[in-house]
Amino acid sequence: MPERRQSQRIPIQGTVIAKFNDRQFTGVSRDVSPRGLYFFTDAGIAEGSGIEVQITLPPNDLIPNGSPVSIRGDGCVVRVQQKETNGPFGIAVALAIIEVLQ
Repeated sequence: MPERRQSQRIPIQGTVIAKFNDRQFTGVSRDVSPRGLYFFTDAGIAEGSGIEVQITLPPNDLIPNGSPVSIRGDGCVVRVQQKETNGPFGIAVALAIIEVLQ
């Protein structure tokens, strides 16, 4: 199967706050890219749903000033996975609008 991603994923764990309709829930990122992210959460959401996310990335080698950085984005849920019946959901989000908050 050919690779469909248009940008490289960077494995990094950060706190995710997601908003869907009138619900807000939290999660932890597995990886991010300039066009999306994949995160784990206890809340399920349907593929194709619009979603707003804010992710706070911890200081790391990719962030030059050594401070946490928050990024807000609007996008669409493109994949939902749950490996175990009572386990967390893996949510893949394609981002259309991205804004660096700090």
